[in-house]
Amino acid sequence: MVLHKRKAVLSIDLGSSEIKVVEGKFNKKEIIIYNSFSIDIPEGIYYDGNIIDIHKMGLVLKDNIEKNKISTEKVNLVINSSSIITRQISIPKLPKEEVESILNYQVEDYMPINIHEYIIQYIILDKIIDNRVEKLNLLLVGVPKNMIESHLKLLNNIDLRPNVLDFQGNSITKLIFYNSIINDIYSLNNKTLACIDVGNSSTKLTLIKDGNMHMTRVLNIGTANIIKDIQKNLGIAEKESEEMFLNMSTIVTESDLKYKDSEIQSIIDKNMQLILSNIDMVFRYFRSRNEEDKIDLIFIQGGMANFNGIESLFSSQFKIPAIKLNSLNKISFKYDLSRYSNAIGGLIRRDEVWQ
Repeated sequence: MVLHKRKAVLSIDLGSSEIKVVEGKFNKKEIIIYNSFSIDIPEGIYYDGNIIDIHKMGLVLKDNIEKNKISTEKVNLVINSSSIITRQISIPKLPKEEVESILNYQVEDYMPINIHEYIIQYIILDKIIDNRVEKLNLLLVGVPKNMIESHLKLLNNIDLRPNVLDFQGNSITKLIFYNSIINDIYSLNNKTLACIDVGNSSTKLTLIKDGNMHMTRVLNIGTANIIKDIQKNLGIAEKESEEMFLNMSTIVTESDLKYKDSEIQSIIDKNMQLILSNIDMVFRYFRSRNEEDKIDLIFIQGGMANFNGIESLFSSQFKIPAIKLNSLNKISFKYDLSRYSNAIGGLIRRDEVWQ
């Protein structure tokens, strides 16, 4: 793979409660970041990849881009949604044109969608020999057309130039593919990684094997569930509940009992166990398809990566080393890499995706 030197672009990662923006570029040796900032999304204008109020969403983006004195107009947009569907399939090895023809006519055999309502792309994961027949393992990615159209309209409305539409599972995969060492310790070569981002409305899980995304899932449980539980159990306002949750900043493990008397901590613990249970089902499914498959390392993204004890919680639950994403060898970034990793990955291009 050849990475060409490029001009700076904006990469905008849209979450349900926060937007992360980075301005930068990449070359063969490194990713260069010039600016980065985050934007809180007002309630009721964006949720699960759906733009609810395109006018207000545009104003939020435009005001903050101007506030941070950004003049770059070319945008790589990173989105995520439970409506984005992925499937892994195997087909006989064929020229690119024939692969696309087969998918055009048979994609509904592989994915439970109306083909006229989705844009389908594919990623070649690897090539295999099955009963002496050479085959391609493909990852199909289906994104609703109306979701794509609304995001492109959002950018056009505020005079930004759409360059690439990406999604978070692919974005973090590109970032891992581009680097070789995480946190100055762990080699990424020939490893299977689980990237977990516990977000506001959902938990995003991406499994990366040999530098390729093999599975991505959006689990419909996140920190908003914890905040609502605190609000309900204590009979307080949502804002106060959110502040209490953020002030705890600690995850209980089986061996750490000093917070067990805290009602708030008990609520956090209960919801985290539910999140872990959902993740475990995905892990089991991944391993069931090939008994030789194993997960070598879990790394944790997002704001909840900063909670004390979360690495120990994941490690003890799955018996797999778990770490917060702090550093990668081809990027120098002075802020929280775990929060901005999807946006930074959005700067990178791989020819087989979203071209």
